[in-house]
Amino acid sequence: MMDVDEPEDRGASDAAGAEDGVSDRFLEVETCVRVVLDFLQSKCFTATEKALRTELELLLQSKQSQGDMDKLLLDRNLYTSDLEKLLNLQMPKRDDDKSRDLADATPVSSLASTLDPSEANLAAGSCAQAVEARQQANPKSMHRKKLRLYELRAVTDEDAYRMRKQRAKFANSKVVFHDGAELTPEKAQDLAHISLPLIYNPHLNGLEDSSELPLKLGMVIAQRYRVVAHIGKGSFSRVVQCLDLQVKLMVSVKVLRNDKDCIDQGLGEMRLLARLSSGDPNGEQHIVRLLDYFYYKEHLLIVSELLRDSLFNFYRYLLATEPDGLASYFTPETLCILSRQLLSACHFLHERSITHCDLKPENVCLVSASRRIFKIIDLGSAVLSHDYHNSYVQSRWYRAPEVMLGLKWGHKVDVWGVGCILAELCIGQPIFYGSTVEAVLAAQEACLGPIPDHMRAASSVAPMYFTPGGQLFTSDPPNTPPGWYVISSVKTRLVDVLRVDESLAAFIGRLLRLDHAERPTAEEAKSDPWVIECFGTALYTENTMTPAQRITTNLTQFYSPVNSRSNSRSDSPVTSQKMSQAQSRDTSPGRERPNKPAHPRTKEGPGLPQEFRLAMQACHAPTRAVGH
Repeated sequence: MMDVDEPEDRGASDAAGAEDGVSDRFLEVETCVRVVLDFLQSKCFTATEKALRTELELLLQSKQSQGDMDKLLLDRNLYTSDLEKLLNLQMPKRDDDKSRDLADATPVSSLASTLDPSEANLAAGSCAQAVEARQQANPKSMHRKKLRLYELRAVTDEDAYRMRKQRAKFANSKVVFHDGAELTPEKAQDLAHISLPLIYNPHLNGLEDSSELPLKLGMVIAQRYRVVAHIGKGSFSRVVQCLDLQVKLMVSVKVLRNDKDCIDQGLGEMRLLARLSSGDPNGEQHIVRLLDYFYYKEHLLIVSELLRDSLFNFYRYLLATEPDGLASYFTPETLCILSRQLLSACHFLHERSITHCDLKPENVCLVSASRRIFKIIDLGSAVLSHDYHNSYVQSRWYRAPEVMLGLKWGHKVDVWGVGCILAELCIGQPIFYGSTVEAVLAAQEACLGPIPDHMRAASSVAPMYFTPGGQLFTSDPPNTPPGWYVISSVKTRLVDVLRVDESLAAFIGRLLRLDHAERPTAEEAKSDPWVIECFGTALYTENTMTPAQRITTNLTQFYSPVNSRSNSRSDSPVTSQKMSQAQSRDTSPGRERPNKPAHPRTKEGPGLPQEFRLAMQACHAPTRAVGH
């Protein structure tokens, strides 16, 4: 009987065990659900919490003094879930009162940001302010002789007469227009739609008191963006740093001038940025991201992500504050990473028939100096392939020769711009400096060779700058007696001007080919043999990490405890970059990376809870088989 009943008993026991296992799993799920609901419910008492907090503030104000415990009560959430208690953390309290002063609107340190807090000294506009302060303190220390790759020689009265007559004959053709790529009948009939929010006071309908929107520190734009700093000002717009009161993040707000041409240009930039955002939803391209746009008080405003300072201000900051700071930071590896990022962004634009048309150090901003991440900004001058092309695009010192000569041009003018940026970062000033178009052409000929004959022959504006014998000439140059002059290029090699190794100079030279037919495309340039070889040693580890590793690494760095920033040189961008590189190198077997964040934070944070830290370490630990 025992032999017969034994299988039945074992089966009943297995069924009971399975039932207990299911019950345990249901209990685990129920516990998780209860914890999550408790956490969510603790965040749903917004109105009640605000009322109680207001009452508490009134009670504390009625007292003569406030103790530390009273202040703690105001800073903490009134409702805290069990999950927060277990992990010893709490969500930052939401501040819905937009009438508070500027200090109350500053985001708490636990809020995420795309920028590295350790590089606060590189905030947009701060590098320029530091350089300006140093110039005022010691003007001679910042004075650098401008690179001039040409010489002027006065001509005779007879030659001056011929030059004057020749230039007057072609004066009306100084700016040349070319038709864009022909539209197909289908594209010619294509239409798109974009909604521009108009934010206004429904109780007022008159014109504004001033044609210029005031941008005072502390003011709130459209009940959402609080002005916290002035970044810069140009002929078309003003740019300010604002706190987005809805998401508690710093953003950049461009305010276009109240002028039809400026607004039209801003609308064009807005349309292109919106188009690029739809093609890059995750923000992987090295192009500034559009966040918002609207029309407010007779002004068009464009909101984008906040970046660090421009390359122009940054390299001047390095020259002013770091001995050999330019060469120490912009090493061949860093220049390789920068060129690859810029060329990849250009290729992304060119694939969408967009030419930036204004690449220069002022229009490339830092995201992180230590991690060597850069982004292109300002698409206000961008041109589509089907648009009219004119010979007045690009800033003069960065203008491609085919543009200055009024020839047909295309996407390769952006490649030329990248080459000019790299050259400028090697020497600390524009390589093709000149006060006039003909002076810039002379500087280009000095280290790149003469303008090809077929380009001069095809140019309708070449007689404005060249004599029949191919000699450049000019009239009334700055800082010289009035008159007509012949411009002679000071022949030199590009590698001697840049003072870099031959391979890097050769790569920059390929980007700066005078004949655009011989110049590589952005896609070809980023696959240049020098880029491939140098990029392999550039320690660009971000692309080799899995998404899970990248997220957990960023969380670890974000929540790590920090110390206050010291004034030692180890906190400089150059030293931070070298520390980051050294830590990236230290990955060989048998060598462990230091267990501290690569970029120390400037503000004290809550610190990562121990439970979270152990869980993240477990994620990084290699999987082991059972029994090993």
